[in-house]
Amino acid sequence: MPRHPLATTARVAAVCVFTVLGLQAGGRAHHVAGHDQNPNPPANLGPTTILHFDAGSLIIPMDGCYARPSFMANAEIDAVVAPLNRTTAKCNGTSEKDDGLIPAYTLMFRLIRAGIPVNWSIRYGKSGWNDYDFQVVRAGGGPVAHRNPGSATDAAKYAGITTLKYRGAPFVIDASHAAAALALMDSYAGICSTGTCYKEVDVHVAAVGFDAPIYRTIDAVPKLAVIDLTDGATALSNEKTNFTAGSIDEALMADLEGTVFDWKTIPQVLAGALDAGDYDLVWVPPFDLGAAPTARQQAFFDKLAAFADAGGSVLLQDGAIGVMEGYGVMAGVNYASSQTPAEGFMSNGGLIMNGVSSTWDNGNASEATLGQDYSDPAAQFGGIVWTGIGGSKFNWRPRYDRAYRDGVRRMIYSDDASVAAYSSKDNWDFATWRRKDNDPDKGTIYYLGGFHWRRVTAAGFRILMNTLLATQTRENESVTEVSRSSPIIATVDGVETQYTGSYETLFPPTDAPTWASAADDSTFEFPHVEGHLRALDLAQLGTGTTTFEDADRQSGLVLFDAADHLPSPGYTGTGCGFPVPTTFDDCRRVFTNTGSSTDPTETFIAYGNVATLSPLLGTGLTDDEARTLIARINAGKKDGSSYVAALGGIDRSTLAVIEPSPVIPVSRATMAYVGGLDGMLHAICAEAGAGCASAGTELWAFMPRGELSKVKSNTARVDGSPKVADVFGTFPGGKGLRTVLVFQTGNTSPSATYAIDVTDPTQPDVLWEHTTDGPGLGLAMGWVRDNSSIRPLVFLQTNSGTTTPGMVVQALDADDGDVVWTFTQAYPAPRTDGNPEVPDTGVPGGVTLVPSLSGTTIEAVLVPSLWGAVYKLNARTGINEYGQTGGVEVPLFQFTEDFHPVGASVSLYRDDQSELKALIVTGGFADPFAPSGSVWAPDDVHQYAVGFPLAPDASAVPIDQNDVQNEDLGVFIDFGAGQRAFSPAVIAGNELFITTDSQNVNSADFGATDDTGQLWRASLADQGANPTIVTIPSGAAAVDVSLTAGAVVATGGGGVHRDDPTGFASSGGSAEVSPEASGTRRLWLRLR
Repeated sequence: MPRHPLATTARVAAVCVFTVLGLQAGGRAHHVAGHDQNPNPPANLGPTTILHFDAGSLIIPMDGCYARPSFMANAEIDAVVAPLNRTTAKCNGTSEKDDGLIPAYTLMFRLIRAGIPVNWSIRYGKSGWNDYDFQVVRAGGGPVAHRNPGSATDAAKYAGITTLKYRGAPFVIDASHAAAALALMDSYAGICSTGTCYKEVDVHVAAVGFDAPIYRTIDAVPKLAVIDLTDGATALSNEKTNFTAGSIDEALMADLEGTVFDWKTIPQVLAGALDAGDYDLVWVPPFDLGAAPTARQQAFFDKLAAFADAGGSVLLQDGAIGVMEGYGVMAGVNYASSQTPAEGFMSNGGLIMNGVSSTWDNGNASEATLGQDYSDPAAQFGGIVWTGIGGSKFNWRPRYDRAYRDGVRRMIYSDDASVAAYSSKDNWDFATWRRKDNDPDKGTIYYLGGFHWRRVTAAGFRILMNTLLATQTRENESVTEVSRSSPIIATVDGVETQYTGSYETLFPPTDAPTWASAADDSTFEFPHVEGHLRALDLAQLGTGTTTFEDADRQSGLVLFDAADHLPSPGYTGTGCGFPVPTTFDDCRRVFTNTGSSTDPTETFIAYGNVATLSPLLGTGLTDDEARTLIARINAGKKDGSSYVAALGGIDRSTLAVIEPSPVIPVSRATMAYVGGLDGMLHAICAEAGAGCASAGTELWAFMPRGELSKVKSNTARVDGSPKVADVFGTFPGGKGLRTVLVFQTGNTSPSATYAIDVTDPTQPDVLWEHTTDGPGLGLAMGWVRDNSSIRPLVFLQTNSGTTTPGMVVQALDADDGDVVWTFTQAYPAPRTDGNPEVPDTGVPGGVTLVPSLSGTTIEAVLVPSLWGAVYKLNARTGINEYGQTGGVEVPLFQFTEDFHPVGASVSLYRDDQSELKALIVTGGFADPFAPSGSVWAPDDVHQYAVGFPLAPDASAVPIDQNDVQNEDLGVFIDFGAGQRAFSPAVIAGNELFITTDSQNVNSADFGATDDTGQLWRASLADQGANPTIVTIPSGAAAVDVSLTAGAVVATGGGGVHRDDPTGFASSGGSAEVSPEASGTRRLWLRLR
């Protein structure tokens, strides 16, 4: 039958059934046109990194031309370098044939183990086995010199040609490591075994610089387990452990046992040795079964499957392929099973085994091999002759009425190009791979037909060795939850509840997937960092530290995790629409703002709005590309072959828990609002009712338009903490009372502040958008008297957004976001010459509002400074109350020494004389933008908690730390050297609670070190003179306090810590009035 048949009318009836089933008329047992045996392979290798290598760099050729095996004839060499020939390409001649190709692998292993990185070069998009990976060109000839380990360098060998093209995935060693690499190679030259020697490995020394595409720079060899199948109790038939041992010998690898690989027996595998040994890859020698697996045999196979589930890779050879997949024969359209599948990793229902055995790629057009992706790393064999495979299952294909499962890569398969019709030699697979369950997080299953891998069967031997290079080192991958946003305690639906946000970190860390073009569609996931928002029943939370893992297992403790309650994506059409129906419709509502900055349009991130959204997502996007990003925003995490929604990590954003308003007659459920590392502000139902199907359900998510362009790079984030208040003002639709939510994005390019009307949470209305100079996290809201009237203002603090360290404070009209006043300051120079400046990426802690004597309006704004000071501004004008001296703003309080940043907002308290005082903590500050979070204060500097009066005599300003300590002006606590505070002090009753940590809370590995955090508890009655200190095992980020449950600390290591409230002074002369410690909704006229 022709490859593209045109059936005549007379033959249609006779042929159609067989064409559908993949058979020829008459039932011949091989595939024909019309039957796609592999309809959904994985994506081909994408672009690899182009690196430049200087003259003197080493190249280890891996093709049949420059590393010519002993068994390759001249005609076969010509096929490797076509359209050139062996003479014009200057291939190794017959006198230079050797068997150094396979030992080259283990020679590289030895270099890697000695600390010399080896680059594996593979060019993506290769068109055949003879297509090259890179070339070295020298106009005058002699682009490289030749040598073998232990031999002299021959600079004349290639003097007659200007260009050498390298195929088959050569190795490259940078010139900076060349001398050390050559010395080691020479020292290994004498190692030989069963006909192979390191002295036969070909090495080229580049005479000029060149560029090469590098698939991977290898600095660690994966840990390999080789299975010894000689176990009488398991009784596998026809096992060939000894043949695999022979392959190891010929690869010059036997002496690497215990370092690169270990032998493991079946009893050891059954006892869990694969996981206990931290192995990355398993080689299983060939074997067969004569019947259905016994219970012990199946248990062994299941252990291999479980190893792959955990991320390890498995190579199975020869008869083992038939055992795993099952096999049989086709009689016409009927399949008769000879062996039932033990696992079915790649097929559904079995394989057909063993087409024609031959020597392939020998120059005969009827005996060639093809590949689905000639750049596939595991498939690289350089076009050398595929021969001598032997075995009981040397090639295969799916049964003719079935196809491979999704995700199978046909690495190498046969082709008979001598005839137009399919022949019995066509389409038999020699090697395939597939991720277990087609899941990118699971390991790879490799199949390799045959078993007799020796130096004279180097093509298949290379596939065996490639599995080591194609397998990533599996470093005990683990997921840890980190919590560094402030915990919030609130009573909702009659239950005292602690709300805590967290984000997941992966070890070893992985780069965020990015999207640049449609080529990235299959690998791009969003968001990169996932998170959780748990509500914990405080009555069920024990004292001490409870990890989130333990909390999830404890019955009744976790009331909900919002990550488990995201609605079904609703991005087709124009989105789900507002208002959310009373009976929740399980449709995810993600929207943004478009149009003007005042009263903008709420636009759903949905296909129907692609024309509006596309320019916000990126420049030059096609509609299909924009739709891909729209889909990923709504549901961006792979789940098998589909995508599901995921909650972005909750990092520095402290949630606001907002109950129904006592003054606005709107029926609504208690809500929790919080920002995430998906660039969204999430509205989470804290209880059921009024559009909320259940507690924990995401009602909607707002992604500011400035964050849309960051989706492609996976850098979208909302780190700011929302504040909510009932406001009387002029809004779209007229004057009236509204519940208004404001927040900063806490991100850059752009940084912005937003206000949303959440009076009715089922129908949010974006009020305004204000672009800020730089990022900020916290803000505050309050009434300010302006002559005879009062007006609602929003106060925010950001960094300067420039490379000059500084801060900006602004007051905005709560109605429309108009700027009322702005206060800017470049941080003064360090007090001591030679000390570093405050880091320009540091984010200030946010302002605190000081109430008037009547308590009905705000009279002053306290502004903390990373330079180590606190300023007091007039709330109406923004003017510094203490003016300037010599053009420099005078602070209310300052440190006289460097390295005491006030990175958290100021707390307020009243002393035993009812005097209102400020309380600051020092040492740390937020910095999401430096690689590991910047630190200004060295570890040997002491940090403090300092209290001071808000209205001192003018002659006493600026107050400094010595005044407080010597004159007993307020609280003074010395945290000691190295302990830094990153979050505000919490005052409850007559006590204060502070968290500090010796680790940088901003660092990527915060929480990974034990016993770094401390919880400080002190009495205001004695100015904090006798604090108690509790060690928090996995880091301490922030704290909130309950009169009944004591202190609850957010810990870096993924959990919460509850301190026993025994002796808690819930009453006394002090009253906490700081609005920053609580996330609950407040009226303008009320501070707590």
